[in-house]
Amino acid sequence: MKRITLILAAALLLTGCGDYDSAPGAGAESSSEEITEEVTEEVTEEATEELTETPSAYIDDEGSIVVDGKKYKDGSSEIQEKVDNMMESMASYLALTPYEVPEEYMTVPEDWQRVSHYGVSISCPAECVFEEDKGMYVSESSEMTVALEDPDAEPEDPELAAQLEEIEREGKVEDTEAFEALGLEYDGSKRSYMRNYLSLTREEADAVEDKELRERIHGMGAGFMFYDKVFMIPGEEYDVYLLHFGGKISEDGQESFVIELLTDDKEYRAGAYAGDLETAMKIAASIKLD
Repeated sequence: MKRITLILAAALLLTGCGDYDSAPGAGAESSSEEITEEVTEEVTEEATEELTETPSAYIDDEGSIVVDGKKYKDGSSEIQEKVDNMMESMASYLALTPYEVPEEYMTVPEDWQRVSHYGVSISCPAECVFEEDKGMYVSESSEMTVALEDPDAEPEDPELAAQLEEIEREGKVEDTEAFEALGLEYDGSKRSYMRNYLSLTREEADAVEDKELRERIHGMGAGFMFYDKVFMIPGEEYDVYLLHFGGKISEDGQESFVIELLTDDKEYRAGAYAGDLETAMKIAASIKLD
């Protein structure tokens, strides 16, 4: 749990102690008609602040946050207050329930092109052109971009990749303990993680008696802090998640999705960006495993 608190403290300094007190996913409606209406609304929130260099930060043996040599006692500093607010914000993402993709967004126009890369295929408008140096399909006239990520690409920084893998291994152990406390089976895959997390409620998490496990479950919301809605296309062979960026992250007038296609043993990622929600969602929902 200290690791989560430290990350939050550093993030707050990076963003000038910005506002993290609200969770975009909280209070979402559930009916198909309401979902269809909601996803067509424009997002007009301000863009996120630009990040600065990472400060030196750690948590000492007394549990105090130390940033660039300055100690902040628990409960007595602006940073600690912001950390507490961020922890509450992450916990509130337990209310983030996946929507079904509205039926009208599940088909694409006949003149769209179907492209295939890295084991998945996706549809994009006919005028999109592949830019090999960027690995993206781009249409400048309509401000559309379709980006596909190679899941087997060699890391640019092997040392950093090794560190992240170790953190991920440790995290899976903690996740397993947390899900077991909730009576949920977890096989270590991202597919299993997403299904478990998005099925939880805040009430179930708060009812966990072990404080460390309860805080671990609350902290899982960090992975959803940039999204205001999640759409799910479940399947037997794989599940697809469309993660819609909130207004603080998206550029003005742009609708953006991170797309995750998850099998039991592999993760595929892509991105869809367009000037309107219908186009972006039709692109995102069209992804399939080859």
